[in-house]
Amino acid sequence: MKLNLKWLAVASLLAGPAHAAYEIQTTKGFEQTSHIYTGDTIREVGSINSFQTSGEIIVSVESAHASEVFDTVKQLDVQLVLSIDRSSDTKMVVINAGDKDLLDVQQTLQSLPGVTQVSLSAKQQDRAQ
Repeated sequence: MKLNLKWLAVASLLAGPAHAAYEIQTTKGFEQTSHIYTGDTIREVGSINSFQTSGEIIVSVESAHASEVFDTVKQLDVQLVLSIDRSSDTKMVVINAGDKDLLDVQQTLQSLPGVTQVSLSAKQQDRAQ
């Protein structure tokens, strides 16, 4: 049985990136959710670290497919904040989803060709020193 679990773990890693499942903070603690909005406090399922969402989504995309991301941003009616070259063949794109469901936007972007990573961004916290 132990060997089968190891092979299952290896197979799941080779299958490609999984979509992260999130829990949202409620009055009852953290509960699994299928909708996340700007300002929600969330964490990935199984994690103890939580963060407040900023409403921004960070996308890594192959430069050859960047125009598809830009077209989708227009169709989703979200705001392009920043687009920079990370290397000669990869761009980092930052999008502000405003009042849209962040998970819907994230899943749409993940389905595009050439997209290698899509992450929800945390709200920056000012700390007294």
